[in-house]
Amino acid sequence: MLKETINKSISSKARHLDAEQLVALFYKEADLDPLERYAVSVMFSEAPLQEIFLFLRKHHIPFANAKALYRTFAESKLMLKNVEQGDKYEWFLG
Repeated sequence: MLKETINKSISSKARHLDAEQLVALFYKEADLDPLERYAVSVMFSEAPLQEIFLFLRKHHIPFANAKALYRTFAESKLMLKNVEQGDKYEWFLG
């Protein structure tokens, strides 16, 4: 579901991310490319929290990795323009 939420926001089907690419985002430590930054921005501003949680569980991604990715998102202003950082992620990942 998370993959679909992110890809729905990417207009070019050629640029859609697969599950493996999304999993890799949670293990990437720095230097996100523009598409990855956009995907992270959509993930933490549009995707329901439950989708993120289920994706982590399904792909056995450590919660600490999600927290680190969220901190990168929140600190580096990867957010989409005109989208406010939601409290729904702060209590869970902040």
